[in-house]
Amino acid sequence: MVTVPADQPGQPLVRSRSGRQLARPVALRVGFPLLLVSALPFLVLGIATAALPVQRWARYTGRWPRLPDGMTGYPLLGLGLLVLAGAYLVLAVLAYQRRGWARIAVVTLTAVFDVALVMGLLADTPRTGWLVFGAAVVLCSLAGVVLCYQPEVDRYLGEARPGRPAAATESPPGVIGYGAWL
Repeated sequence: MVTVPADQPGQPLVRSRSGRQLARPVALRVGFPLLLVSALPFLVLGIATAALPVQRWARYTGRWPRLPDGMTGYPLLGLGLLVLAGAYLVLAVLAYQRRGWARIAVVTLTAVFDVALVMGLLADTPRTGWLVFGAAVVLCSLAGVVLCYQPEVDRYLGEARPGRPAAATESPPGVIGYGAWL
């Protein structure tokens, strides 16, 4: 009979090839592409709104918000959308690279994007295809956020990296919430 020694409690089972650090959890590897996919429609819409005349894209999307022709409102709206979508993508990449603060920012921007998308889709009488597409984008973004907050992702983000100490699990006396900000 062969006995296999058990790992110590709390010892992760999945390690990277080097054996020194945890491999990225599956939840993070699946959630990250979902976050990227959910930002792509906002990038495309921002580019179309900023670069193309209203007559080229309004027949496909409808004109929301309704602005008079010839005003700079649509290009400014498109540029704002591009800036937010670009920030979302950068923050998603930083969260994938183990930045806890970026993960919080991604959740905030996900809420902003999802609320804006739902408001935009429900403001007029959209086509069924746009409703299904919008629902798919919202579900991708929500699934990505949920996956990025799984316990194994929390353990992965809390592990020590070269040049950086492990996140504190307990706060020093007199300091509230010390470990949550690392």
